Amino acid sequence: MSDTSEYQRDLELGRLLLEALEKTPSEWEEFLKSECDDASLVQEALELLRNEDNMESLMEQPAGEILRFTHSEMEAERGPGTAEAQPEKIGPYTVVRSLGEGGMGQVFLAEQTEPVERQVALKLALRSTAAGQEIRQRFLLERKTLGRLAHPNIARLYEAGTTEDGRPFVAMELVQGSSITDYCNRRLLSIDDRLRLFVEVCRGAQYAHQKQILHRDLKPANILVEEVDGKPLPKIIDFGIAKDLDRHFNQTFITGNQLIGTPHYMSPEALEPETRDDLDTRADVYSLGVVLYELITGVRPFKTPPNNLPGLLREITVEKVPRPSTRLGGLERQERYRLASDRRCDPDSHLANLTGDLDWIVAKAMAFDRDDRYGSAAELADELERMLGHLPVLARPPSRIYRAKKTIRRHRLAVLLGTATAAGLVLATVLTSFALLHAREAEEQSRRDAEISDSSLEFVVDLFEAARPDEATDEEVTANDLLVEGVRRLRDAKLQPLARARLLDTLGDVHSRLGLYPQARDLLAESLEIRRRELPAKAPETLSSLERLGNLERRSGRPEVAEPLLLEVLEAAEDPLLIANAYNSLGNLRWSQNRLDEAEELHQSALALRTEHLGPDHPDVAASHNNLGVLNYAARRYPEALPHLRRATELLESQHGPRHPRVADALGNMGITLQMLDQFAESEKVQRRALEIRRQTLGPEHPSTATSLHNLAFAIVNAGRYAEATQHLVQALEIRQRSLGEDHLETAKTHYNLGINFWRLQRYDEAEEYLRQAVEIRRLRATSEDNPGINRSRAALATVWGDSGRLTEARRELESVLASQRRSMDGGHQDIARTLYRLGTVAVLGERLDDAKALFEEALEMLRALPNANRTFFAECLFAMAELCQSQGKRDCAEKYHREAYELRLGLPERHPHRTRSEAIVASWGL
Repeated sequence: MSDTSEYQRDLELGRLLLEALEKTPSEWEEFLKSECDDASLVQEALELLRNEDNMESLMEQPAGEILRFTHSEMEAERGPGTAEAQPEKIGPYTVVRSLGEGGMGQVFLAEQTEPVERQVALKLALRSTAAGQEIRQRFLLERKTLGRLAHPNIARLYEAGTTEDGRPFVAMELVQGSSITDYCNRRLLSIDDRLRLFVEVCRGAQYAHQKQILHRDLKPANILVEEVDGKPLPKIIDFGIAKDLDRHFNQTFITGNQLIGTPHYMSPEALEPETRDDLDTRADVYSLGVVLYELITGVRPFKTPPNNLPGLLREITVEKVPRPSTRLGGLERQERYRLASDRRCDPDSHLANLTGDLDWIVAKAMAFDRDDRYGSAAELADELERMLGHLPVLARPPSRIYRAKKTIRRHRLAVLLGTATAAGLVLATVLTSFALLHAREAEEQSRRDAEISDSSLEFVVDLFEAARPDEATDEEVTANDLLVEGVRRLRDAKLQPLARARLLDTLGDVHSRLGLYPQARDLLAESLEIRRRELPAKAPETLSSLERLGNLERRSGRPEVAEPLLLEVLEAAEDPLLIANAYNSLGNLRWSQNRLDEAEELHQSALALRTEHLGPDHPDVAASHNNLGVLNYAARRYPEALPHLRRATELLESQHGPRHPRVADALGNMGITLQMLDQFAESEKVQRRALEIRRQTLGPEHPSTATSLHNLAFAIVNAGRYAEATQHLVQALEIRQRSLGEDHLETAKTHYNLGINFWRLQRYDEAEEYLRQAVEIRRLRATSEDNPGINRSRAALATVWGDSGRLTEARRELESVLASQRRSMDGGHQDIARTLYRLGTVAVLGERLDDAKALFEEALEMLRALPNANRTFFAECLFAMAELCQSQGKRDCAEKYHREAYELRLGLPERHPHRTRSEAIVASWGL
């Protein structure tokens, strides 16, 4: 076939596709056969029409370009055998590679060296073709348009010019990002975070509108998000089919009766022939509404596939746009799990988040009649900011209950900041949820939950009235006063049973978090009783009550009460995620019972279910990985712990970004595990990063910052830098004393570690003072003298006494500690081995060498039987035994233990004093 006939064939193919798209899919084949006698051409057209992936790609391009040009037609119009090669230079720019090609031109990645060095996106018009005049005019218009726009949320124009052969080009800002939907999904951004990002897009569109520019093709593919200084920055691109609204300067190419835009995102007036040429900025507002719809739900508002253009046009122009919550609620449960996981929530919470303000906002943005829409992109942005700020939105009809909810959400902290206690902050957050009870419920229960929400809200409004400054008497109403008053009023309130149950749950949770377990138990037990009476035994709310009460009993030290409650949840649950939660709770129970193998199996089951139903990157999956990591760490299975902790860290970074407090938590756990695996350099690096994150995000005085200082000190100690570690521990102690109090257990831990570190530095007076404080605080907070923390602190204090010459006191104290440990611990516990070792060192100082040998031997036998004994301590025991053998003139015995200690100490950093000492001995003995 000649080139000319090939050209004619492609034009005919384009005509057939255009006319076929006006038919329904069932009519395509009959229509094509009636229009064309060429069977091969009919078959090619059918393949293009029926290939949904291909049509999806085509329909993401501006409709005018699709309907006028097929990809084959564009190649044919360039002329026989004139496929364009990639140019090496375009003006002052060096072309690196092609980024893509559209109906108007090619886009290249190019580099500029003078007067500045930077990479640009360089768009070059195609050579003249049969449609070249139209393309050229559109291209020139885009160039003029971009030249008038300078906004952080719009890709910038750097330069415009013309090549030697007369083809116009533009050099634009290279936006190295992905579409806004892809970015949000990959980062698992919450709905609120998506809305904040989308507000910036609206601000960019508003700027263009103020410059009298109508974009006409706003869609996710034309809104790219890149990260600048670690923060997302959306940018609107591709003004190729923009329209100049300023009639005085209007040079928009006359498009006749063509569709201009991407059908799924086009407003009804942009689709109707009668109004197509009379568009204003509200057409872009409609498109922004569609993008918003897709961001919050994960699906487009219209179900018709893109390869059925007539059906899609009918749906947009005739049918009512389904509310986001309605569209989402009609999806399959599995699909809803996937979409919810992309937004860091569960399916029911996802649905509830859309029901209400967002439904109203999207409905107004996408109103069929443009007079009913927001008047500008700025109005849409302002509306979303009102919602994010818990202010009433204008799209929603006002009501007393609705405005009361917003008032409570907006002023919840102001009500409770009179005391600024931790209890107040917790209560302020939790009480807010009273006004949003319906936000936790499934769609099919919405009517019942609305009634519960309203009656519960009335209760909370009355309670908050007690804290109003104008109602206060001589004293401020404190958070604790509100908590007591809340329980009192709940007893007398006339509420629906299920509303009462929800309030009982919330108050029970607050008491539990404050450690007020008896009060919490009464509240949660009453809630469970109500739900068992009002709901089926397997109702999710009933099972949640069981699990909540079971977890409380576990935390309060009554595992025998917790176990039947949690087992009942597991037996009754049918939803896989409820089952996963039950596995998780039972795993924590088995953990507290020191049944670590069972705990690991349960947490593995929870992880498997969460991964299957939420996907591998969901926050709950990250939590399961973290649980398994810490569980394996507690079981001293450090090699098994590390992969879980690494995965948890990776997921949390992808979900929250690299500088989030939860990332710092995971890094801290990972750093301690690395330390136990003798990976000291990496451990120190990880702990420094965790400390930096916490200082920047939580501040220098936060208790978690003190924890990071603690963890970093451990890493530095293992490098043998005791003085530097002491400085970090002193800072940690000061923070904990100020933020947690003098008698907090975390403060006791810091006293203990400072005492140990001063002992290492042979500063015995300071070591004794810190360790005495640790013992006193632990005795104040413990319920038994056999408490492991008390015993560790007592043993360390006795060691200081021994090294400072008070041998009798040291021996008596260590013997008392050993008796307590043997009563309360398994026979092979590492704490017992450490006390035996310390007794042995005191015996050596008292020249009771036979006693010392027996104590060292028992400690070593115990350590050899432990699968994951601390290698540093193990080496210390071996070295002590070698020194004892040497002092008794037993060279063979000494060589044996020195060799073992040396092999273990090779894992320490090169200049660590313990390693260098063992290396010197081995070298001098020729071992």
